[in-house]
Amino acid sequence: MELRSSADSFILDDYRRARMHFGLSRIKMGSYLHIIQENRLWEGKAESWSAFLSSENLQPNAVRQYISVAKVYVFDLDLSDIVLAKLSMAGISAMEKASRVINEENKEEIIATLTSLAEKDAVQRIIELSVSTEDGRSSTSEMRVLRLLKEFYGLPSDMQMDFKEKLLNSRRNSGKGS
Repeated sequence: MELRSSADSFILDDYRRARMHFGLSRIKMGSYLHIIQENRLWEGKAESWSAFLSSENLQPNAVRQYISVAKVYVFDLDLSDIVLAKLSMAGISAMEKASRVINEENKEEIIATLTSLAEKDAVQRIIELSVSTEDGRSSTSEMRVLRLLKEFYGLPSDMQMDFKEKLLNSRRNSGKGS
């Protein structure tokens, strides 16, 4: 491997700092949005929670992810700032999926998974953990969904993208001519 110039090193280091800042900002936004939603602080500013999100130019799916992540990692598990900083480098989708199964007993393994694996591999491992630690709380349909997700994340990236595109096109077409 070639030695990089100090300018190249600076750019890479600065990129990583920006990425961590971005991840921490999503967690912080999720914390604030959770408080705003729970305490109905949006009332008087919008007619509904959805209208508030729209007025803030926020996508409901992204907000759902941010709140799910913050609720579990910040409020429920009360993770330290150091751990949150490490987790901030993980993808929000992987963190959100992990938030559904993480608890005091498995948090070290889940955190290690999120901080050490690429997002696709982390999601697959989290799905495996959620299926293997199933304690009967989930319905049969939820188990089927978990198995399908495990299969989906086992597909090569190009096949995943093709599937998502076909699914979106199917959704768009199903709304036409009805």
